[in-house]
Amino acid sequence: MYLYVPLICENCKDVVNINKINPVISCEKCRNSRLRLDNCLTNKYVKSKEFRSSPPTSWKYLYNLIPITSERSQNVHNEIMKSIVSLDEGGTPLRISKMGTKFNLANLRIKDETRNPTASYMDRGTSAEISMCRWLGLSNNHKNTITGSVVGRLAVSLAAYSARAGFSCELSVLDNQEWGLSPDVLYQLIVYGTKINLANKQKVFPSNYHRFNYNNTFFTEGLKSLGFEICEQLGWKLPDRIIVPLGQGTLIYALDHSVKELISLGLVENDGKRNKNVKIHGVTAEENLLLNTRFSQVNSFDNSLKNKKINKRLHSIPDLQTSNSELQKSLTTIAPELFPPSMDSYQNEAMTVINKSGGSIIRVSDSELMDAVSFLAQSDGIFASPAGVSSIAGLFKLIESNDIDDYDENIVCIVTMGHGSSSNEVLKNWKTLDAINKIRYQHRQIIKRGSISEKNKKNSSYTIGNTKTRILSLLKNYPDYAYNLHKRAVKKYSLKIDISTLYQHLNELEKLGAISKSKAESFRGKPIRIYYNITPYGSSLISSNSFKKN
Repeated sequence: MYLYVPLICENCKDVVNINKINPVISCEKCRNSRLRLDNCLTNKYVKSKEFRSSPPTSWKYLYNLIPITSERSQNVHNEIMKSIVSLDEGGTPLRISKMGTKFNLANLRIKDETRNPTASYMDRGTSAEISMCRWLGLSNNHKNTITGSVVGRLAVSLAAYSARAGFSCELSVLDNQEWGLSPDVLYQLIVYGTKINLANKQKVFPSNYHRFNYNNTFFTEGLKSLGFEICEQLGWKLPDRIIVPLGQGTLIYALDHSVKELISLGLVENDGKRNKNVKIHGVTAEENLLLNTRFSQVNSFDNSLKNKKINKRLHSIPDLQTSNSELQKSLTTIAPELFPPSMDSYQNEAMTVINKSGGSIIRVSDSELMDAVSFLAQSDGIFASPAGVSSIAGLFKLIESNDIDDYDENIVCIVTMGHGSSSNEVLKNWKTLDAINKIRYQHRQIIKRGSISEKNKKNSSYTIGNTKTRILSLLKNYPDYAYNLHKRAVKKYSLKIDISTLYQHLNELEKLGAISKSKAESFRGKPIRIYYNITPYGSSLISSNSFKKN
């Protein structure tokens, strides 16, 4: 008797049994390739000693992915272990972020996926996909090959796990994918022994090749472990909000299904709310022209929006436009991973998930991504890529627009990828950022406890820049909290700074002893506001620093 994996067709809802005799992963009825596993977990398993004693990897949560008999005999267990191809992916930390104290968000957490073997959340999906290839009969010899048109961090992940499984790895890089062959990525692919084909169209591979892409069924199932893991780390409770890169939409799709599965199995607490919604926010690049916000038209991905009034905010749900390879080919962003590699993605499904959850699409610029890289590194000690920290940049946008109105919200920002400077474009922009920082900090005094002594204040000829001088001038009129201070600065001086940069200026002024903080009570469920007050020393700095008034 052959064991099989019962998958459900997303299109016709028919059950498709996949086994070693029938390894074709598509629906026999409608030929749809979008299949999913109904339940990775069971209530009984999660409450068992086996679950509690399992190593903290993604495979702890993929109980039903590789099928077994009703009794877990030692022989069956050994067969499963032989099939699993793992580098101990998963089990990454979920920590309270120190940024929470700066933004008055007590339960802001960072899910640090840079801790995975190839520094990417994609390792979870790659491990599941390669393991299923082995279970379905792709033997571990170099006559069998894993192939696909993937680049960037996913290409590195695929190369690493193919090597671990004993498979060859051959990748096709199309004209519009050359951005994904940065020196860092190319070096790792060469070390892993990956064969790279540069082509202007998809190559046809023989039958002993397994074609891999972003939307493969088992890759997506592997990503579900991230959602399961977050909920377990929260004590089997759902977060209120998850902020994550949009990309091709696969991760958002997987997170949504993991939450639904946990709810259906009764494994999570909803804080007394029967149908608690987890708001999911997808972050994309500002230059993503494939997502064109046109509020006058109906969103093509969800017909239920026909009679729905769409909020014309910055973070509204956009329309999904037709694929344009020339747009992708001409990308100049430092985070091209935020763009879908093709229209054959889960972006439509992700858009629907975001809309139904009450979340939003957040567009971020390159400068905001670079600020987020520095901010996260300096506050939490995590060095990630610009695309990897897009959730942090998205958080700043939500704070700036006052969308987060509950101080006690459980917010999870998923930092998806490490290796902060993995492309020439990033390094080039970083030189500019470094030059700006040198000017910003050249007169900064390193002082104990973040304040200048009274003696040094009297004798100091310390100067500050125009931005800090203007902030002090506004605070001299009356104390204020950051969000309102930002609005005043933009209105009066037309300052082109975002809320995260303002917080950095305020932090530096506080360490300088130019301002002090005072806390105000929460009002109507809003977060507790921190008011900033100018000190006598701050007032003296205004008079000693002249600036051109607008």
